[in-house]
Amino acid sequence: MAVYLICAAALQLAFGDFPVAAFAFPVNAAVLFAAAAGLWVLFREKPSCALSSWLISGNTSILLLSALAVSCLVLGLVRQNPAGTESSHGFLGMRNIVRTWWFIAIVIALMANLFMVIISRKTDLRFLLNHAGVLLALAGGFAGASDSSVMRAAVYRDKPSREAFRMDGTPEVLEYELSMSAFTVEDDASGGVRNYMADVVVDDVETRIRVNHPYGRTLSEDIYLVSYDRSGGEPQYCVLEIVRQPWKYVMWTGIVMMMAGAVLLFARGVRKKEVMS
Repeated sequence: MAVYLICAAALQLAFGDFPVAAFAFPVNAAVLFAAAAGLWVLFREKPSCALSSWLISGNTSILLLSALAVSCLVLGLVRQNPAGTESSHGFLGMRNIVRTWWFIAIVIALMANLFMVIISRKTDLRFLLNHAGVLLALAGGFAGASDSSVMRAAVYRDKPSREAFRMDGTPEVLEYELSMSAFTVEDDASGGVRNYMADVVVDDVETRIRVNHPYGRTLSEDIYLVSYDRSGGEPQYCVLEIVRQPWKYVMWTGIVMMMAGAVLLFARGVRKKEVMS
């Protein structure tokens, strides 16, 4: 384990952050499938070898989960977003974290460990839900990072536009038009801004977007309202944030499975107490 992490740290120093973009779909899906197939063959052919025994161990799970928690804490404290690239929902910060070689090394090892534990043990539904849920959540976040993106677009009143900018300033042409038809600012009793919303036309479909209430254009793309024209008078434009996360439902499925497993574990504990009483 120590040698494995030292190699990851050496790669970080030598090459900088992990080239996430090189593993966009379908490469990420193919790599996941190949890794699962390789681990299955390893378990079937050499279940007693040192690598299999280490990956199947429960102590390995505890070690890797602890390393992952510490890495998230350390990287979250020391890595900052580039200037001018703040994200309204913290998504970009997570993208920065998953680009480090040693964080990726820990996630890969943990995913391998969870997969080997699942296929090596015939146990109850609670165990499967918890372990498979963690595996799906990690797979969705890890593999989906290369397919995810965050862009911002200044959308003007009655002026359709297809131009957006990635968080590093790179321009991108959208496959649909955006324009603002109306904007509403709600003030509180003291005269401050309580809420604001924009009526936006997205490719001939008009929708109202409020703060923290995004418009789901597709299953994998959400459009957030993050700012507006504050120069005085009636706002002439608003700023929208376009978030694409094709793998988010894989992560959500994993999270739901973990929650279901936790509920079942709690219910089992209640029944034991009742029997004992």
